[in-house]
This record gives sequence, structure tokens and C-alpha cells, in this order.
Amino acid sequence: MTLALLDAILPMHALHERPPNIGPERNFIAAILERAILDYRGNLTCMERKDAHKIQRDAGRWIFKGGNGFGSFNFYCDLIAWDASWVRKKLTSATGNRPKTGK
Repeated sequence: MTLALLDAILPMHALHERPPNIGPERNFIAAILERAILDYRGNLTCMERKDAHKIQRDAGRWIFKGGNGFGSFNFYCDLIAWDASWVRKKLTSATGNRPKTGK
């Protein structure tokens, strides 16, 4: 995925507008979300690996699974004030099809 496409999907500018006392944790959480999105989109680094499809499928399952429990996609989005539903909608429209979460 190109940086331009990633910028279109994610509100990366939010990383530079963090509230006081948040520190580098926000950037770390954003990096976790970004990595999952890149894996879901099937970036070249991932696609060169023999387990690329499993990584892509697992990322899709994590991103599109509901729930707000600790460690969930929603949990991390909430921590940095991203709208998880909006991100999912952008990912779905960017891929032009249903989420890649098959078995």
C-alpha cells in the first residue's frame, strides 16, 4: 500500500495532534493499527512470505471482529480516538469487496 493510500484510509494527522500527557504511546498504538491494516491489504513485504495469506486473513479477522475487549481492534482505536467503524468502512471501500477474513 502506498503512503498516499494509507493517508486516505487513516487519519494519520491525528498522530501529531495528541492531547498533553499522552506521549509516545499514541504513536505505538497507531503503529500496531497501521501494521494490521498493511497486513490486511497485502503489502509487498507480507506478500513475499509463504504465510502471506494466513497473515492477511488473520489481520482481517482482527480488524473486522466486533467487541471492545482488551486487545481488540476497537480497543486500540478507542485509545487513540479513531473511529473503528470508519476505518473498516474505508478499508472495505478501498478493497472493493468484502473483508478478507475467510477460513
